[in-house]
Amino acid sequence: MIKRETTDGGFALLYAVLMVSIVLAVSLSLLNIAYRQSVLTAIARESLVAGSAAETGLACALYYNASSNSNDDTSGTDKEPFGMYYQSDPTANWAFLPGTVNTIKCRDASDTTDLIHSNGSGAPPWPGSSVNFYRSAFALKFSDGSCAAVKVTKYFGSSIPTLAVADQVDILVEGYSFSTGVNATSGECEIAGARIVERTLRARVNH
Repeated sequence: MIKRETTDGGFALLYAVLMVSIVLAVSLSLLNIAYRQSVLTAIARESLVAGSAAETGLACALYYNASSNSNDDTSGTDKEPFGMYYQSDPTANWAFLPGTVNTIKCRDASDTTDLIHSNGSGAPPWPGSSVNFYRSAFALKFSDGSCAAVKVTKYFGSSIPTLAVADQVDILVEGYSFSTGVNATSGECEIAGARIVERTLRARVNH
């Protein structure tokens, strides 16, 4: 009589390998979910930082733009950073005087650029014909590492009828969650890093 011996060792090993594979797959899936959640949380946090920088830059530009009521000036002596409209008397054509103030200070900006001015002509971002414009650009780098690049463009005409259409100010602000500094030549934020969040705000106001 032949006696056969049976063993479950091979099946036990296969079962153990299968269970380890399942546990490993589940662990990797959970790790991947946790990583994605951390990335989304970081992006949301950086988005708030960039948004705060953009809002501060916009509020700063609005504050300085409203620092003087240039449309009511009839002497040509009222100065503001972004330039001013000037009319010598109610019947005269409008003229535009460039700004003379070059320093902008807002919040806890640790690094700033002087105002960089340029001028030209073109159609504004809203419907309208081509008119003259005067643009002032500056950048603000805040203590938390965020930065705001601001462009204030004033559109104006040379006569009373065109001023009614062109008497508008376009403010474009780009806020960044992190910046290495500001570029004194271009008035832009210097960006470096693999993941930088940007938020853009735009405002149109009457001068």
